[in-house]
Amino acid sequence: MILLSKFLIMYKYLFVFLLIFQYSKGNAQTNINLRSIILNDTTTHIANHVAHNSQHFFMLNVKDNVTAEYRNKIVKTDSDFNILNIDQEFDINGEIFNSISFFEIIDDELILISNTQEDSGNKLFTHKYNLNLDYHTIIDSIALGNDYFATTLKNGLSKDFDDQGYIAFGNRYDTFSGSFGPINVLKIDDDFNIVDLQEINSEFYAVFEAEILQQSKQYLISIWGRGMYLLNEKLDFIDTLYVGPTDGFESIFCEEKDNNLYSCISYKRTTDEQALSSIDYEIIENKIEISNITPLNISDSIVVDKNIHQAIVHKDSENRLNIAYAENWHPGHPNDLRNSIYFKRFDVDKNLDIDLKIGGSGEYVLSTVKTDQNENIIITGFYYPQTSNINSIRNFYVVIDDNGKIISNTNSPVNISSFEIFPNPAVDEIWIDIDGIKDLAPYQIYFLDGKLIMSGNLVDGALSKLDITSFAKGMYVVQILTDDKIYIGKFVKG
Repeated sequence: MILLSKFLIMYKYLFVFLLIFQYSKGNAQTNINLRSIILNDTTTHIANHVAHNSQHFFMLNVKDNVTAEYRNKIVKTDSDFNILNIDQEFDINGEIFNSISFFEIIDDELILISNTQEDSGNKLFTHKYNLNLDYHTIIDSIALGNDYFATTLKNGLSKDFDDQGYIAFGNRYDTFSGSFGPINVLKIDDDFNIVDLQEINSEFYAVFEAEILQQSKQYLISIWGRGMYLLNEKLDFIDTLYVGPTDGFESIFCEEKDNNLYSCISYKRTTDEQALSSIDYEIIENKIEISNITPLNISDSIVVDKNIHQAIVHKDSENRLNIAYAENWHPGHPNDLRNSIYFKRFDVDKNLDIDLKIGGSGEYVLSTVKTDQNENIIITGFYYPQTSNINSIRNFYVVIDDNGKIISNTNSPVNISSFEIFPNPAVDEIWIDIDGIKDLAPYQIYFLDGKLIMSGNLVDGALSKLDITSFAKGMYVVQILTDDKIYIGKFVKG
């Protein structure tokens, strides 16, 4: 845990979705709905999120209060974030897996790249789940000694030149010293076998973003506090464009526009119109040059109150840029330094069509920005509701529809109440009696392992009868959702 503390302290001013957490098998699952899991439990945090068809997959980091270990847990939900299934494997060959460098669905399989911490030395694994989360297989592994490998501030692989496998730029992380090492490149084939992991320079700089320039067969990587690096196909460094860590731009999303011309969404730690910008770069005779800067934090839109300190970009199926960003945050600071989340969406011509400021009562840190099949935007992350207590982390997700309307905002703890179910134990039917519940309130019944058994609506409102004749013997959890509260009850089928 000393290692984890050092890691968090070192990276508290960067994107924090690199948190190295794990999950314990011995932790009993009591909160079944995702909202109740992430909003009222300070030991559980959203690390990553993938939207696929009408479903969502979340990587959660859960702390075991007995052993103080952290382990990863994968949860599958429907479009309303009701849990459909939970991964119960939690490990690779009996070892915890953490520092998730990749979490994505490819060809209807959930692909992960993870590190394990073992007595014989750490390893990097590629592994996968089916979309029911009931089958898991290891694909390949490579020994790392005392290190982890992390694609630091960008979650993901990119297709290499001519679609020949995948490539990821990142850093080795020394688990003894608690510091990041040189830039490394991970190469993986189309079947996710590890081809190579090699060091390409000796400088200790964290990778923000990496773009594969397919037309020119070059690599462009953004380094935190150091600007842009240009590499050739052999991974030789050709040129650098330095920017300072305070007043310069940090590029967080780049795409190739034409041969030797590419555009990056960038931010810098100011409140002026260039705090968020689109920057066009040209490569002229193997030299990186800025050709144009288009401010995106313009005066006729919602502008930040404090310096931007974090931003995430997601390109949706209609090639629109969805940008969520947050102001400075200082967890544990004795003063009230609450910040806000901002969201802007730009069409393919960089015209602004959604512009939002999402306030709250905490200090917000972003984890992911994704869109679902209905083009709803889902922003996830965590926040500190009490600025004097760095351990009081809460989670949130915000759902914004395609027209820019916020349809769900969970940036405050949800009210959870327990209720009694009778008879208990039960054989054929159960009765639910809750004052104030209206007709058609949605309910879900789960087995204790998180598997959804039945769902529907309470036709009779406060006093409702449910048929459980077909249920297997065991303990079940009933969850009822209202606009402002989640009700949780348990019963035993005899």
